[in-house]
Amino acid sequence: MLRPGCELGMKSATFVFALVLILAGAILPTTLAPVHAQAFGVMNISVAGPGQIYWKGLYNGATYNSGWVSNSVSVTLPQGTMVTFISEPLTGHQFTNWILNGYDQGSDNPFVLYSAGPGGSQSVIANFDGTLVKNIDGLYTNPTITNPATPAVLSPPSQYTTIQVTVQGSGMVYWSTSYGSSTESGSTNSGYSILVPYGATVTFTATPSGGNAFNNWNVNSANVGSTNPYVISNTNAQPSSTVTAVFL
Repeated sequence: MLRPGCELGMKSATFVFALVLILAGAILPTTLAPVHAQAFGVMNISVAGPGQIYWKGLYNGATYNSGWVSNSVSVTLPQGTMVTFISEPLTGHQFTNWILNGYDQGSDNPFVLYSAGPGGSQSVIANFDGTLVKNIDGLYTNPTITNPATPAVLSPPSQYTTIQVTVQGSGMVYWSTSYGSSTESGSTNSGYSILVPYGATVTFTATPSGGNAFNNWNVNSANVGSTNPYVISNTNAQPSSTVTAVFL
């Protein structure tokens, strides 16, 4: 049998140890718990030839970053950021084409693409023709553009529409967008918001989970039938809409 003093000492030690554990539980989660960082990718933007480009990134419907590039710059963007580029050649010169990751993307202006996921890297190059263009007065001059105006064409919401993709029942919705030479795709089994430029084509494909069946699409709560895939073309009717896949 323990003496009264020893028993009291053990109780005190147990109390202190329990107190240490409680304090550790209160402190450690805020100091040692891992932080789940947002998924980011790197986009390298550069200009080849006499000109410059304006770029603007939109993430979750809000401007994330933007700027002018006359040489080269590297920017870090959240995955899925919609990035729009507008080319502006120096006087007397012409814009040629866009190069994305080494592949010719044509000369669409604006040019739109989506940023890569975690650890991803993209390279966007704007090519300009270095040959001066003649007019009836002779050759144009080749001045340096100073303090260029921000293109109004990129100001949301007039140029973009938001589509809320939702799922009713058990299944998956795959979606893809096409705008000029730019494409983007994704999937959801619950809900997702996609931001697409006016004029884009969006294709939705419903895939039911095992034991279920796809029934129909609802657009803004209205049944639009069971065509699968379902395509929305020239998205410019309204600033936002909701597309729901109904599974039974």
